[in-house]
Amino acid sequence: MTTKQLFIRSSLTIALPFVLIWAFAEELWRGLRSACWHAWLEVRANIASYRDLMQREDY
Repeated sequence: MTTKQLFIRSSLTIALPFVLIWAFAEELWRGLRSACWHAWLEVRANIASYRDLMQREDY
C-alpha cells in the first residue's frame, strides 16, 4: 500500500464518524425546527378558534 493510499484510507476512517454525527445532528435540528413550526401553527389556529368562540352569543 502506498503512502497516498494509506493517507486517504486513514483520513476516511477518521472523518467518517464526524460526518455521520454532523448528518445526524442536522437531521435532528431540521426535524425539531419543523415540529416547532407545526406546533406554532396549531397554537395560532387554536387561539383564533377560541376568539371566534368567545365572540359568539349562543354558547
